[in-house]
Amino acid sequence: MIKVLLLVGAGLALLQASGCAVRVRGRERSFVKSERIYGSVNLTARRRTEELNSSGTSRKSESTIMQEELFLGTQGDVFDPKLMTYVAGVGLGLNQQKFKQETESGSSSGNLNSYNFGANFLSGKLYPFSVNTRKSESVSSRRFQSPLQMENTSNSFLGRLRFENWPMTFSWSKDEMTRSSDIGSAEDLYDRTDERFGYSLRHNFSERSRMYFRSDLSNLSQTGGSFTREIKTTQHRLLHDYNFGRNNQHSLNTSVSLADRTGDFENKTFNWNESLKLYHSPTFSTFYNAYVVDNTFELGESRTTGVTAGFYHQLYDNLNTSFSAFASKSDFGANSESTRRGGKLRFDYYRNNPWGLLTSRYSVRMTTRESSGATGTDLVTGESHIFDEDDPNPVTLERRNIVVDSIVVTDSTGTEIYTEGIDGDYTVREVDGRIELTVYPLDDTLPNISDGQEILVDYLVQTDASTDIENIQHDFRIEQQFNNGFSVFYSYLNRQNRFGASTGSGTVNLDDEYETNSFGAGYSNDYISLNAEHGETKSNQNSSKSDRLAASIVWPLTPKTSFRGRVSQSWLDSTGNLARETSLFRANGGIKTRLTRYLKLSGDVELRKEDSSDIGPTDGWKLGAALQYNRRSLSVRAGLDYYTLQRRDTERAGTIFYLRLTRRF
Repeated sequence: MIKVLLLVGAGLALLQASGCAVRVRGRERSFVKSERIYGSVNLTARRRTEELNSSGTSRKSESTIMQEELFLGTQGDVFDPKLMTYVAGVGLGLNQQKFKQETESGSSSGNLNSYNFGANFLSGKLYPFSVNTRKSESVSSRRFQSPLQMENTSNSFLGRLRFENWPMTFSWSKDEMTRSSDIGSAEDLYDRTDERFGYSLRHNFSERSRMYFRSDLSNLSQTGGSFTREIKTTQHRLLHDYNFGRNNQHSLNTSVSLADRTGDFENKTFNWNESLKLYHSPTFSTFYNAYVVDNTFELGESRTTGVTAGFYHQLYDNLNTSFSAFASKSDFGANSESTRRGGKLRFDYYRNNPWGLLTSRYSVRMTTRESSGATGTDLVTGESHIFDEDDPNPVTLERRNIVVDSIVVTDSTGTEIYTEGIDGDYTVREVDGRIELTVYPLDDTLPNISDGQEILVDYLVQTDASTDIENIQHDFRIEQQFNNGFSVFYSYLNRQNRFGASTGSGTVNLDDEYETNSFGAGYSNDYISLNAEHGETKSNQNSSKSDRLAASIVWPLTPKTSFRGRVSQSWLDSTGNLARETSLFRANGGIKTRLTRYLKLSGDVELRKEDSSDIGPTDGWKLGAALQYNRRSLSVRAGLDYYTLQRRDTERAGTIFYLRLTRRF
């Protein structure tokens, strides 16, 4: 496809250069029409130095990267905009790199080429389509290793059939990334290919009845110096929505999906879901749901059937009540099964008063799960967690008896697979039968798992021969927000866990009951935000106390200068099976000022100091400063970044200096 598109682009250039003309709607014009050629000249210099001291050993490294690139682009149409419009660009560049450390050194040079071409065809027809191709090359420095050369290519096709009653879309894309190093070893080689095909169909049977079908096929392959991973996924989904009632206020929705994943984590899933919503009045509605889920994976299979029902009611404008109840049964084969039942009742109340706004909520939830039969294996997919850098607690997985080797952590899309290990993205630790994931967020570069990001976890669970679990939870919170910016809150959480398992050695009881009392205060206005919180958790297995202080400020010092900063300190002291003492201090700030009309200066600093009784201390900070000049078509940016990190018996430090110049025309 790339060669075809490049030949098309070359042909367009030849036609334009030949001056070929045609008549369109009675007027003579060029067969190939283009707007003015635009472009830019980009110059980049980057120097990086690193130092590492660990267990009596010392390492140093230096790397220098120089890049120059000329980019030219244009856009236009062929014969007529309704026939074909296009956007095209090409970049030509050079790079030089040097690397030096104790065990290896060297220098190399090469080309940096890039291009992009996109075209839309037949925009006024029933069958428009578009094609795109793109390639980019770059060189990036890295920690204590030689620079990496990165090559990214992307090709895609999107076609539509705009039938009145049966509109369809066809899509295909292929993204490839290659990583290599002229100075490094075979371990630096890395290839990633992500190829996808999609098809969708819509149809409206009537104003009340609508159908949507979607089919996706993907093939993800990753090859590194010591591993090869290939994941193939096929997914089909059929949706049907039906509205009824005098004002179409009621709805009956059907969803059927089939997913098949092969690779390092094989899984087939069939899901059938029926959902009914009835709006009895503007303030009262009910919902009903029934579903069937079939799972087939490497070590077993399961079928789950379940129902859910509930209501939502609004009393006046101040009190909302919601209730839901559910029941499900899972069959794992070999006379092994599990049943789950439960419900949740919640009240939300809010009221304006002379001092401000009062909000409160109360909920009670009860869940029971009973398992019987032979010991088996269950599959958990897509368990969601949010990573919070300010929280000293690690991420704790929900289930017990997890097969540690089966844990797979991905991003929210499920395509980016993270690496486990002290030098990877996270570490795994088992404490009292529970699995904890710890992310180390401070380093010379941002982690793959960043603050506030959602991660998804897949894993296998070993089920006991006979298990009886009952959970009852009460949750209450009340908060008063005052008109002057102050606020106070109190929250209470009580959970009773009754857990019993029968094994070959007898019955094991792991009952646990804990309650948490938290209270805090805050203040905020246009410039500053202050928060303080204290919490105590009492449990017959684990108890803890936690405190957290946080302050942030946005301060316009002058009309040309502004400052942003944030400081937080948290303490955690837990006892029992999960005994841990942790102290975490974080501070970051940045300042921006306009020195002249065209010149800006910015600086930022980040500090992290953590001390954990089970992991040890982690101390580090980053400092950055940048000077930027922008005038008309010229942009220059120079900066210096410095970091230092001490973790356990390892000390790291590094400096990065960079200069970027861009001249557009």
